[in-house]
Amino acid sequence: MNVPGWLLTQTASIYPPEGQTAHGVQYEQAPVIVDCYAEPRRRKVRDRNGAEIISNTTVILPAGTSCPTGSLVTVGDVTGEVADLDDVSAPGLPTPDHVEIALI
Repeated sequence: MNVPGWLLTQTASIYPPEGQTAHGVQYEQAPVIVDCYAEPRRRKVRDRNGAEIISNTTVILPAGTSCPTGSLVTVGDVTGEVADLDDVSAPGLPTPDHVEIALI
């Protein structure tokens, strides 16, 4: 069971990283656009290196959405880097499957 579409009231633009250049991380030019729900809340998460950091925004995306750690995500007037990613699914159980990302 996927998260109901009527709960995803906002739109996210996801720019996955393409690689490193001499000027830093290079992101894909064409974003992936998906419906989402963004909640501005602070919470402690761990980044890909295991360091504890504070996330300012949590974004709920439809199940199966590709959004690798390090991607840039824009929702409304908020742009952040994906610090943590959780694939929340329970096959066979009546719970809403979704992808949850924490932005910094």
